Formats: sequence, C-alpha cells, structure tokens
Amino acid sequence: MTRHIQDACSFVVFKVDDESDRKTFESKLISTISLCEKCRASDAWLGLRCTNRRVRKSGLWNDKELYKQPLSSADMARLSTLLV
Repeated sequence: MTRHIQDACSFVVFKVDDESDRKTFESKLISTISLCEKCRASDAWLGLRCTNRRVRKSGLWNDKELYKQPLSSADMARLSTLLV
C-alpha cells in the first residue's frame, strides 16, 4: 500500500509557523476542495460507503470545514510565498 501511495499520489508540504495562520489555511484548503466542481473522488473510493453524508458528498474524509470560505487570491499569493 505504501508503494501505491508513493507512486499514485503527490503531496505538498509547507511550513506555516503561526498556529492561527495554519488553521486558517487548513480550513480554506478543505473548503476550496469541497467547493470545487471538478474535484471529486473516484467511483472506487471507499468513502462512498461512509455513513456520513457530508463525507460521501464532498469526497473528503474530513467533514469539518467543508463548504466554507475558499482560498482568496490574496491567500493564494501568500501560500505561494510559503512554497518556496
């Protein structure tokens, strides 16, 4: 399974020193993905069998922070500085 995850998935890690900023980015990233029309789980995703309707609908295992405030242009600009 580890090999599959390494081969099939990509990850980005970035450091956010301030805890409040970290929580804000986490919330807005989750919201951005949950609001994305093109970002959907595959038909084989195990979460489609989850009893939590919000998990099934969003395609994300995390049901908190869904459908809230997405990343703004200013947030994206700030995020890009953290990725360098």
